Amino acid sequence: MRATLALPALLALLAPALPAEPGLTLVLPAEARPAATGQDWIAQAVAEVLSRDLAFLGLPVISNEERQRAHEVLEIPDVAVTRATSIRMAEALGARRVAVGSFGLEGARLSLSLRLLDVELGTLSAPLAAAGP
Repeated sequence: MRATLALPALLALLAPALPAEPGLTLVLPAEARPAATGQDWIAQAVAEVLSRDLAFLGLPVISNEERQRAHEVLEIPDVAVTRATSIRMAEALGARRVAVGSFGLEGARLSLSLRLLDVELGTLSAPLAAAGP
């Protein structure tokens, strides 16, 4: 299965949702919905591809290497984190928003749902969803 097939549609939804002056964005690995447990590679792939694609669009994004270093420095395990921990990581990295979400698998169909968490305002956007084979 290729996890990147649904990302172009999701990226098309996510990019306009970012303000003109977005500041840094931290993209966290997506959380697996119960039916998709054991597919941790998809969570990492979503974070890596989305970070790369947002950077390609010219949006300032924290690299996956920086995110992983933050996990180490802040002594946070590299697992799904709570909203409070994601805000702590964003503040430590100087990010103004965090892309958080979840993914599910139904047969060969991957569905993604992402939300933007505004660190300064403490608000969460409506879900941005995409699905594909």
